[in-house]
Amino acid sequence: LDSYFQLAYKSRGELKALRSLQHAQRARVSLEKSRFYPDIFRAGYYTYARAWAVEEQGSPFAYDPYNSWFGGGGLGFKLSLDLASRIGGLDEQRATGRKFEAQAKAYRQKVTMDVATAYAEVQDLKKKIGLARTAHKAARGWLIAKMDLYESGFAEMRDLADALSAFFKRRLEHDQAVMNYNLAVARLAAACGVSVRTLAKIE
Repeated sequence: LDSYFQLAYKSRGELKALRSLQHAQRARVSLEKSRFYPDIFRAGYYTYARAWAVEEQGSPFAYDPYNSWFGGGGLGFKLSLDLASRIGGLDEQRATGRKFEAQAKAYRQKVTMDVATAYAEVQDLKKKIGLARTAHKAARGWLIAKMDLYESGFAEMRDLADALSAFFKRRLEHDQAVMNYNLAVARLAAACGVSVRTLAKIE
C-alpha cells in the first residue's frame, strides 16, 4: 500500500500542479525579498572631438571642446524607501505560499484516501475471485458426478439439470468477479494517476 501511496504522490496531476505552484510561489517570495536590496548600476561615457577648422590648444588645461577627448565612469545604486509597501507585498506572497501549502496538504490527504479505498477494493475482489473459482470447480465436480450417476441410471434428469444450472451460475459469478476486479484495478490506477497497463505490471 505504501508503494501505491508514493506512486500517487509522484504521478497524480493535481499534486504535480500544486508542486509547480509552490515552486513558482517560492520564486515570487524570493523576488519580493530582493526588492529590499538596492539596484546597483554602473555607467560610463567617452567623448572624442576633432574640428579641423579650429586650432588645437597647446595647453592641456585649456578649455577646447572642439579638439579634445575625455571620458569617465561611475558606480551607483538606487534604493526605494517605501518599506511599508515592500513589507506588505512580501507578506502577501508568503500568505499565498502558505495557502498553496495548505491546499497541497489537503489534496495529499484526499489522494491518500482515494488510493487506500481503491486498494482495499482490489484486495477484496481478488479474494472474491479465488472464492468464485473454488465454487466453480466444486460445481463442475458436482456436474460430472451427476452426469456419471445419470448415465448409470442412479440419478434423474432433474438432478442433472440442477447440477448443470449450478455450474453455469458459478461460471457467471466467476466471470463477474473477474470483471469487477478489472474495474477495481482501473479505479486504483486512476487514483494513483497512472495507466492501467502500468498498474497491471505491479498488481
